[in-house]
Amino acid sequence: MITTAAPVLTELSQMLNELTTDTGSKRLGYFNRSVKKVLSMKKWGFEKRTGTLTLTASVQTYDLAVQFSDYNPLKGVISVWLGGAKIDSIDYDEKADVSEPASQRFYLDPDNQTIGFRKDIVGDEVIEVVYYAIHTYVSTSAEALTFSIPDEIGIAIVLYMKYLVHEGKRQRYDSRNALLDFKDSIDELRPMAATKKIKDRPRTVGNIFRYNRVRRVYGTH
Repeated sequence: MITTAAPVLTELSQMLNELTTDTGSKRLGYFNRSVKKVLSMKKWGFEKRTGTLTLTASVQTYDLAVQFSDYNPLKGVISVWLGGAKIDSIDYDEKADVSEPASQRFYLDPDNQTIGFRKDIVGDEVIEVVYYAIHTYVSTSAEALTFSIPDEIGIAIVLYMKYLVHEGKRQRYDSRNALLDFKDSIDELRPMAATKKIKDRPRTVGNIFRYNRVRRVYGTH
């Protein structure tokens, strides 16, 4: 797992055949931009964080960006738990619907940053929020990242940094190739959950010519 920018910077310098690793502010800027770019491509499992809300009696809404400094409103909330039990969500427009069950429900404002609860908050509840965290820009190669990044994701980050380096030097041919390599690396990456096989589910074939287990059967008619 990648916990600082250092190994990514080293990998990039080696890829560019540089004699020493460039850890300057410009290269770190490329690193931060590249991490942001990769994170914007998908909702990655390693971005997930769990935080406990600080509640106040009779206060029904909370700013998640204030509660959790690394909260990413662009990707939002994954789930909410009350005393270890998952809470169901309701649409923002249904928050005042009196026909809703008496059990607790939560909703998100259109800004995707404010969370609210239907049932009155007493203040002693334990409410946990599973959310997507945002990357906090680092200013040194040794500074700890907001979250650890899998090594295979690091390859995509390096390739996008390589694109930025060549683009900054107006090396159009090299930058184009680096960008194509980056896109290929993203296409090859899949969230871990998506790679797990689902038991007892029939396998579907989108294109018969891309399925490698088709057997030709000969017989008489």
